[in-house]
Amino acid sequence: MKRLIYFAIAILVFTSCEDFLDTENLTEKNTTNFPANVEDVEQAVIGIYNTLNTAVADPQCTYFYAAELASDDRFGGGGDNDKLMQAWDKIMNHGTDASRPFWKARYQGIFRANSVILSIEKMGLEGEEVNQLKGEAHFLRGFFYHELAEMYGEVPMPLNSDEAENLPNASADSLYAQIGYDLVSAISLMKDVPYNETVAGHASKWAAEALLARVYLFYTGYYNKDAMPLADGSSLSKTDVVSYLEDCIANSGHDLVGDFRNLWAYTNEYTLSDFEKMSGETGVDGSDLNWAGDGNQESVFAIKFSNFADWSTTIGYSNQYLLHFGIRGGQLTAIPSLLGRDGVQDLSIQLFGRPGKMQNPVT
Repeated sequence: MKRLIYFAIAILVFTSCEDFLDTENLTEKNTTNFPANVEDVEQAVIGIYNTLNTAVADPQCTYFYAAELASDDRFGGGGDNDKLMQAWDKIMNHGTDASRPFWKARYQGIFRANSVILSIEKMGLEGEEVNQLKGEAHFLRGFFYHELAEMYGEVPMPLNSDEAENLPNASADSLYAQIGYDLVSAISLMKDVPYNETVAGHASKWAAEALLARVYLFYTGYYNKDAMPLADGSSLSKTDVVSYLEDCIANSGHDLVGDFRNLWAYTNEYTLSDFEKMSGETGVDGSDLNWAGDGNQESVFAIKFSNFADWSTTIGYSNQYLLHFGIRGGQLTAIPSLLGRDGVQDLSIQLFGRPGKMQNPVT
């Protein structure tokens, strides 16, 4: 009888101990308790956006850089020591890891997007704000895979953040099916409001519709297809894409500015008078020239930067494309064209919109 009592006590002790140890973690965030609310989801999504700036720390390695050099918008070359830039320009080999920082940053972003999407579903979070953020995560994952697919062709396609996987390259059909699925999901989840009512620097429904059309054109054109498959088993036709674009044009609030010169900072009211050739000039729409600023109606999706970043911080938070594509230091006459009011740099790189202002050349 005593043995039975001791045995029962032992079971009780160990069971109680296990219950005591298996408690909620109050000091760390992990996949069992995060994200728990909208604020947590927002933090996680900001972490995805952060990888956009991580890639810009090495701009010469990025898809955007290579695409610009391949277009008529840039001259290649660089300085005597800028071998990688010269290699891109001449389509020459510069080692097997020439674009490694870009590859790493994009898969880091994909991992974070996977984590956000799966965690929202696992935690059962719902609501308009959660849907908007989940839509942004889908958009960013689709955007990252779009750049990887155009840059490298067939690449690995992890969609799970729970464990590391050594995956083979996914086929082009599978990649574009996932990209299309992510963008269609983003369109259905994000808010149906004009672009100027969205959070600056965040993706919008309109950005997803615009990118979907671009992806469709590339896939059907390059791979000679009549339609684009989607990961849910359906497909996207030309009629579907036109419908999305008509929605974007009619309801987004995006439009062309009154004059192309208004996209450039030298037309700001504080320095316009410094340019003799601009004296008395009016725009093609008959209005005075006036810089539209960052986040104007032509900017569909852009990476945001800060004036306070330098080599002692994360240099990708500064616009490193200006360092490579703009006029270099020591040429004081160039300053007004790069600076706006109070000497503030152009703080965004427009990734798609009207060609010209450091945009991707294929629109």
